[in-house]
Amino acid sequence: MLVSALLLFVALGVMQLAVVLYGRNIAASAAHEGAHMAALADRSLADGEARAREILATSLTADGAEVTAGYEAVDGVASVRVRVELPVVVIGAFDVGSIVVTARAFDEAGYGS
Repeated sequence: MLVSALLLFVALGVMQLAVVLYGRNIAASAAHEGAHMAALADRSLADGEARAREILATSLTADGAEVTAGYEAVDGVASVRVRVELPVVVIGAFDVGSIVVTARAFDEAGYGS
């Protein structure tokens, strides 16, 4: 009986870890796609944020996810940064922190174009 309970908790822990890693991969993909979209010459930061939110909404429920975008310089080159913050929820109810992923892409048109 005790071994069964221990195996159940281990199995639930492995499943929770899989869900968290899946969420992290989706957040990384959303940040990357959003940065790429915002870096295009004919697009804006709002387009990049919208693309990241769209990916989060179609892949996860993404309740409480925050997406921000901005311009920055990387080694003197204009680039776009998209940051996705996704809350981590353990077994349905307990918020234990968040996953933060940042992606960057070189801006084709320069800052604010």
